[in-house]
Amino acid sequence: GTLQSKSSAMGYATPIDISDEDMLYSVLTRPIPPKTEYAKQRPATPTELSTSSDDISSDNESICAYKLRPVTPVLTETSTSDVYSSDTDTEFASERTPEADPAELEPAECAVAPRTWRQAIEPRLWSVATLVGIFACAPLVVACWAVLVALGRTFGERLAAIGGKRCDEVKPNGKVAIVSGGKMTKAYVIARQLKAQGCRVVLLETSKYWMVASRASNCVDRFAMVPLPEKDLAGYLDAVRALAIEEKADLFIPVTSPAASEYEAQVAPVLPAGCVSWSLDLETVRDLDDKTAFCSSAERLGLPAPRSHRVASDEEAHAFNEKLLAEAATATADAETRYILKSLAYDSMHRLDLFTLPCAPDVLDAYLAKLHTDGAAITQENPWIIQTFVVGDEYSTCALVKEGRLLAFTDNRACLSCFNYTPARSEALRSWVRDFCAARRLSGVVCIDFIVDAQSGTPYAIECNPRFSSNVLNLLSNPAFGAALIRPDEVVDAVEPLAAQGETYFLFAEIWALLSKRPFSLRSAGALLSTVATKKDAYFDVADPLPFIAHLFVHIPALLARNLSTGNKWAKIDPCIGKLTEENGD
Repeated sequence: GTLQSKSSAMGYATPIDISDEDMLYSVLTRPIPPKTEYAKQRPATPTELSTSSDDISSDNESICAYKLRPVTPVLTETSTSDVYSSDTDTEFASERTPEADPAELEPAECAVAPRTWRQAIEPRLWSVATLVGIFACAPLVVACWAVLVALGRTFGERLAAIGGKRCDEVKPNGKVAIVSGGKMTKAYVIARQLKAQGCRVVLLETSKYWMVASRASNCVDRFAMVPLPEKDLAGYLDAVRALAIEEKADLFIPVTSPAASEYEAQVAPVLPAGCVSWSLDLETVRDLDDKTAFCSSAERLGLPAPRSHRVASDEEAHAFNEKLLAEAATATADAETRYILKSLAYDSMHRLDLFTLPCAPDVLDAYLAKLHTDGAAITQENPWIIQTFVVGDEYSTCALVKEGRLLAFTDNRACLSCFNYTPARSEALRSWVRDFCAARRLSGVVCIDFIVDAQSGTPYAIECNPRFSSNVLNLLSNPAFGAALIRPDEVVDAVEPLAAQGETYFLFAEIWALLSKRPFSLRSAGALLSTVATKKDAYFDVADPLPFIAHLFVHIPALLARNLSTGNKWAKIDPCIGKLTEENGD
């Protein structure tokens, strides 16, 4: 298999080939530098928001303490540039009590004071270096973009537009769709699909991500900013409801981050009559998002899933490790089973650790100590999972389902830092997902990750994400996907990527991946030209050209500019979800 190592000056991961098992183990259990501590909080319900609630962290280093109050949404106009102007750009502001300072509600802004000068300076230097690199490439990229747009609009415009039509050529169907998560590429893809069907599209995002590239799209009719649901759920729900009433919305399509899945699931009950949400219900979201509960559910249905065990303390982790060491002492080398220790909740930083068991007690002690330092210790409030480590290729799937019936499906080969999407077209994965959704009679979006055993070829489901996956990019060229979102009852056969659908990539990721391996070589230039000529950039479209430029030279630079202020240590830029993977991030 391949693992990712941060070797690029731009913070990107490049693959390291691992062929030897001992080498694999050493990489999986390698020590990782400590990170700063940050506070965590479980999702709050509207009832809980009616009273004050302090941050659960009492650590003296944390400066993220805040109180929440119910809010009344107020619609205010925002000032935007001509490039970002849409039909109406609005922001939902909130009236807050003095205790709820808006500055305190953004976890990414609540960085702990650095321990050393190096910790204060190094992240900012990476940000500066990356900004210099981006704008050094700007003249060439913009020139090529202008030429391609001109040629495309002259000779091949129909090849790039969905269904052969530009957004301004589509006849309105009278429906209004609200799409959340505007910073993420998958929200842009869904907006384009809905616009191609004739919908009026309203895109939502929080004020932290005011600069999202998709608001420059001619497929987005209105961009609105709403309160951060993680910190102001009542305000968020009120704002979405007010917007749905004002727009007479027919659809609410949640394109959510892992941390916000539960909040988006609570939107459906507050929507006005006639507006349908594509989210699963709250109870189902919590059940599927729980890795141990999901694997147990799959096993009860007779579907392959790895053995999983929840741990809620360092002592439980040590006890399980000792049990595994005892089993390993009596097992043959070939029969020894390894387990991976990972956070039950989504953790953007520690998900890259790939720490495996059994291991020497002192090695486990060191890793657990690091978790305490990072503010991610194993506790009753923050349990972790020990899961069978299946050796094989990883795949990700995404399914749109209604009452257990598969409406749309796609899959792709996955990795820790996935910026390239090609349909895998695996019938085994499709069958697994179809059977699971049918047995549970699910309605909404279900994304299940698998590892296909290298020896037996059996697909083992390792986790379920009850939200859209970025591999929905595979469905960009198939207009039937947009139709399935609007008219699910008319779907006969599940929508899949078109036969001609090739690889979708991000130019930003490709440039820096190539430069990190062979900087300024003819081979790098040739490889990049080949990629541009034969593959599809997730943002570039001659029928909708502005988001591509806005993503490269507004959205990403704005993320880096913010980091110059916060100084948070960051691991990579993720152009797919429009965020920095950083400490104290969202």
